[in-house]
Amino acid sequence: MSHLKLLVAGLTLVVAAALSPAMAEDGAASVDDAQLEQFATALTDVRDLGNEYSEQIASAESQEDAQELQQEAQVEMVAAVEDTGMTVEEYNQIAEQMSQNPELMERVQAMLQ
Repeated sequence: MSHLKLLVAGLTLVVAAALSPAMAEDGAASVDDAQLEQFATALTDVRDLGNEYSEQIASAESQEDAQELQQEAQVEMVAAVEDTGMTVEEYNQIAEQMSQNPELMERVQAMLQ
């Protein structure tokens, strides 16, 4: 597996690790601005870590080194989410809702600007 595929797989695990099987259909309405601020902060931190580790993984000397870096990245991404006061499950729920709800996505994008 290539280094990039390892990173993508790792990022997917962070984003998909704790998705709830049933989500409210009115997800955008149930996510308040404070939660979205936490999510936007976590998203920025996770994205930055992904970029940082992507470069390191790409230049890893071996498959084992790349896998170790991927694991480090996952741990740091989880910590980045939890440092905002959110759980990984809450983060993943909002990410899932955002991917399915353009209104929620617009609210997050506005916070990222």
